[in-house]
Amino acid sequence: MAGKKNWFVALMDKFAGDKLVLIILLLLMMISALCIFSSTSQLPEVLRGTASRTDVMFNHFKTIGMGLAVIAFLYLLCGVKVLRTFGRLGFVTSVALLLFLASHMSLGPIAAAPINGAWRVIKIGGFQFHVFEFVKVAMVMYLAYAIETLKNGGFAFLEIIADRYPRFFFIGSEMWKKIICIYCPMGLIFLLVAMGSVTSSLFIALVMFLTIWVGGLNMRELFLIGGAIAILGIGIYGTFKLTDGAVFSRLETAQSRLESFDDKIQRVLDAKPKSQEYYKALGAIEQQYGSRIAIKEGGLFGKGAGGSSQKYKVSVMFEDFMFSFVVEEYGLFGAIILFVLFSSLIMRGSLIARNCDETFPKVAVAGLVLLISGQAYLHMFVNTGIFPMTGQTLPLISHGRFAFIMFSAAFGIILSISKTAEKNIAKEIRDAEPLIESRPDVDAGMDDLDRLEDNLIEN
Repeated sequence: MAGKKNWFVALMDKFAGDKLVLIILLLLMMISALCIFSSTSQLPEVLRGTASRTDVMFNHFKTIGMGLAVIAFLYLLCGVKVLRTFGRLGFVTSVALLLFLASHMSLGPIAAAPINGAWRVIKIGGFQFHVFEFVKVAMVMYLAYAIETLKNGGFAFLEIIADRYPRFFFIGSEMWKKIICIYCPMGLIFLLVAMGSVTSSLFIALVMFLTIWVGGLNMRELFLIGGAIAILGIGIYGTFKLTDGAVFSRLETAQSRLESFDDKIQRVLDAKPKSQEYYKALGAIEQQYGSRIAIKEGGLFGKGAGGSSQKYKVSVMFEDFMFSFVVEEYGLFGAIILFVLFSSLIMRGSLIARNCDETFPKVAVAGLVLLISGQAYLHMFVNTGIFPMTGQTLPLISHGRFAFIMFSAAFGIILSISKTAEKNIAKEIRDAEPLIESRPDVDAGMDDLDRLEDNLIEN
């Protein structure tokens, strides 16, 4: 006899969005709470003596609460129509924020500020607005809006200009609409972000490229865009060299990150012990070296919660090297869990996007899923030494309030859109071929066993 459903099962039954995406989200949040509490020994607040481990954990719970509030707002109150409006404003808002950041301005309590030598935040009172984290999500939404508008024959203002001013007749064509409304915005965002962080600009460019790729734009044009980005990159590097590093100064940091780890180790070995060059070379490798030690010591099942020793040596383990921390404490088993969660998000996101009836929600879901999982994979590859350092955190797990909120917003948008695709997904699942062929005689026998079991329980 069936028992009463517990509160969680009953809540999941009432949930109208994609349940698997919600479960992935909740699991990532729980993992983040566990990891942040265990890695607090090296958090800046603790080191400065301005907060205890309990204070840091309480603040992280507040961050999780803010993330859940953002998700609830987007899920409950923002349908596709409202999200489309957000997308329309994504590019303009991103450019305004990036220009303010590049100007190093301050207007009363609002001021652009650097972090570790890179201008990437706008301080509003005591709150830090990480511009690059906002731009990642905003540009995915804008490109989804722009691709749908182009497919529906929109951006009529360009046709009006072409008709009114004969010398600009060409801008009314479809190709020039793409150049003006998609490709030029992508190039401008890449250029503005590169002024503050080269690695972030490359990652954001990759996300934008993948977003327009899933949007179904012409492959030949995509190759042209790739070439244009390469030419723009060469121009940026040329400017850096001609100005002796005064412009695009972050390229120097990018160059050091691209240098092989073995070369960095050799520089330590070649330097005179205890010299200034020795300590400088040692400082360039200690974080990467510590993260690799953490992965090696993690083994199969890890040291257990709180057992990490490298968190005392790697100063930003709770941010840029969170995956190494997870492996050290939970071993290969913990790494597999993270990989499965982010891979499952891609597969489920693909199902949601495939079952959206309109272009905007389809491209928005695909782009946001690629953003979240792509950054997660990049973070893992950097931690394992496959890729050079990029400074990209592990989504929803690494320490950082604003990044957590923006990734929560991405999940909220995915869940909101999944409500519109739910019926189509259910139909696709019903129409799918079963993995095991059903046999009526076996089904009848199982029904008899169920009835027998119910009678035994009742008696």
